[in-house]
Amino acid sequence: MNITTENILKQVVVRIQCNGEKGSGVIHFPENNLGSVYVITAKHCLLGKKFDRSFVNSDIKIDKIYNQTRDTFSEYRCTDDDKIVLTDNEDDVALIIIQKASLLEKTGNYLDFKLIDKNQDKLPVHFRGFPHFTENETDRPFDARFVEEIKSHTQKFQLDSLSKMDSYYSPSSTNMAGTSGSGLFVIRENAPFLIGILTDIDQVDSFFGTKLSVLNDWLIEEKLPSLTFYSLREAAAKIELESRVNDAIEKI
Repeated sequence: MNITTENILKQVVVRIQCNGEKGSGVIHFPENNLGSVYVITAKHCLLGKKFDRSFVNSDIKIDKIYNQTRDTFSEYRCTDDDKIVLTDNEDDVALIIIQKASLLEKTGNYLDFKLIDKNQDKLPVHFRGFPHFTENETDRPFDARFVEEIKSHTQKFQLDSLSKMDSYYSPSSTNMAGTSGSGLFVIRENAPFLIGILTDIDQVDSFFGTKLSVLNDWLIEEKLPSLTFYSLREAAAKIELESRVNDAIEKI
């Protein structure tokens, strides 16, 4: 992973706090809703593990927002102006839509990456989150092997950790609690592509993710712009073209 990609993953991870729960989330600047910033997390990070708690927008605090230029962290408390889109409990995804100016001043950078819906080549998956073993205070990087899509629900997929997550005293599900909602990325041509978020942690070094394409039906229902997805090949080509254009502009 090159330094640019590593820095992007460091800057897009945030911590989500709601209803006494602590989870992780990922910042996304959408292509087709330019006035907004999306923060994507797991639904149970807002409603609790049994999805039995209620909340109002002001209950949601997004913190550990990293500004690399200033080397500072900040936070954002959601307001009634923010829009929350929730999938069903099985898919377990939540989308927080915030005015772009409100979050861009905190990140300091427009953090660009593309969304994909398939990992046909089963590339390794990378994510950062706030695990319990750091008391949910410090984000850590993790790498996993893409195993397969779940046959009974192809919008979900299984990952196996490339390092041991359980311990003599605690299973993976305890040690990694707090990483739910982390953005799951694959790397192609030195660029990160977001395929989904972490939604479930197994007892022994396995994770389950949900593809972000599950959000589109819910966005359409709310009369909001749907997310744009690419194949890995298309996305890599688009990034290469954008890079060439930017280089050409800089030379003018």
